[in-house]
Amino acid sequence: MVQELNLHTEVTVILINYNQSKYLRDAIKSVLNQSYKNYELIIIDNGSIDNSKKIIETFLNDNRINYLNYNKNDAVTKRLNHAISIAKGKYINFLMADDMIEKNKLNSQLNIFKKLDDDYGVVYGPSIIINENNKKNYLADVVKINGNGLSEQLKKNLLNGHINFNSALIKKKCLIDYPMLETIFIETESIFLCFALKYKFKYDSNPVCYFREHSENIGKKIFDNLDRHIKRIEELRKFNLIEKKCKDEEIQTYKGNIILNIIWYNLRTNGAKKKNWKLISEIIKNHKYLLIKMKFFLSLILTLSPNTITLILNYIIDRIRRTKHNNIRLD
Repeated sequence: MVQELNLHTEVTVILINYNQSKYLRDAIKSVLNQSYKNYELIIIDNGSIDNSKKIIETFLNDNRINYLNYNKNDAVTKRLNHAISIAKGKYINFLMADDMIEKNKLNSQLNIFKKLDDDYGVVYGPSIIINENNKKNYLADVVKINGNGLSEQLKKNLLNGHINFNSALIKKKCLIDYPMLETIFIETESIFLCFALKYKFKYDSNPVCYFREHSENIGKKIFDNLDRHIKRIEELRKFNLIEKKCKDEEIQTYKGNIILNIIWYNLRTNGAKKKNWKLISEIIKNHKYLLIKMKFFLSLILTLSPNTITLILNYIIDRIRRTKHNNIRLD
């Protein structure tokens, strides 16, 4: 049955797609099957050349859908900023086309918002990871914030896990005050750092979305992702000079730890070691507090070591991690 769009639409779901025809239908259905109905769905096709456009067209008899059909692939940040500017909802829910949201997500998170003070800008929950390679599902780690969230994210994001982009219901005002950086092709979890300069966060323990791990997104372009994250961190530093929500040293420490994590991840995925040297030099020059960390010492040794040693170590770590995850599978 075709739904009529209420003039007082509370939520806008913004779904962005580029060549995800394998998963796109499931993503759209996860929105259309929501228990809460008073929303609009903006579907962005960012210049797909697969079967995506034909799939989207099969859903356009639903009046809640606003289809932004682009023939050219462009910065995701630019596409999302435009969608935000025309969104009717007071709240925004982003969704990547290879992911899904749980059927009660909008309803439960809206009800939480209604009980909160106006200075709350983000309600979020945990995500269920669907690994398409081994067909295993598990609950993703995530930082748990109730209240002011900047220092909490800076201290715990890298230990407990970033907020999943799809998992949050966000006040549109957050995205007006802190729009996505169009100099970055895509940004997701890093933008929550800026929201925390002005708005509070509310964590709810019920899983709210499904994030797919597949061959197209696992470990893809990690050095590009680092560059994008660093640009958002530098933007955060500029805002923080005005807002003064935390010490600049906290942001700089977070930046250094991200760089170290990328070095380590590159080693863990048997990436090209020569790419590590620039980042190691950055740590030695600007983040000397990391030189005493065991992870930095091991990263330096492994970057210097033959690839065979790295492969053996990764095999051992993977065996340990598989044993650990066997205790928390959701399948």
